Amino acid sequence: MRLGGIYALERIARDSARDHPTVMEVLSAYVREHAPLPLCTSTAASARPTTDVQAILTVIGRRDINRDRDPLALNDTCLGGANLTDAGLRSADLSYADLSGADLSGADLGRAYLGRAYLTGAYLTGANLGGANLIVADLRSADLTGTDLTGANLGSANLGGAYLDRANLTNADLTNADLTNANLFGTNLTDVRGLP
Repeated sequence: MRLGGIYALERIARDSARDHPTVMEVLSAYVREHAPLPLCTSTAASARPTTDVQAILTVIGRRDINRDRDPLALNDTCLGGANLTDAGLRSADLSYADLSGADLSGADLGRAYLGRAYLTGAYLTGANLGGANLIVADLRSADLTGTDLTGANLGSANLGGAYLDRANLTNADLTNADLTNANLFGTNLTDVRGLP
């Protein structure tokens, strides 16, 4: 029943540009309500989103972003292990979200707000994080291979053990970032601020 309702809302958003913003707000509100951040502290680390929450994330990720009126609000959510491959999350608010172990490969997170987000062990290979705000984000052991971080703010972020092979950090801000044991092989560090 829930899945049918979710996909019915997706059809409405696809068929009606006027209803698109309302549908996306309803769906993102459902995620905030049914996958709140405290849920992450009360479940096993290997837990994944419920079927309905994952279905909503899939719908949100493939929506027509040109119809968005406001940025998506998925802040303070428990989305560990979520599948967000190739998701359109440009300018989304994912602050304080727990995305540990999530698959964000190829996702568009350009200008997204990920301040204090938990991305430990997340897969961000080939993702676009250009201009994203990742201040104080936890990216320990995250796979950022080939990721575009042009102009991203990584101030005080924890990148310990992260894989940044062939990542583009041009004009990124790494002030006070922890790069302990980070793999920077082939990383573009042109005009990076805050490097020791």
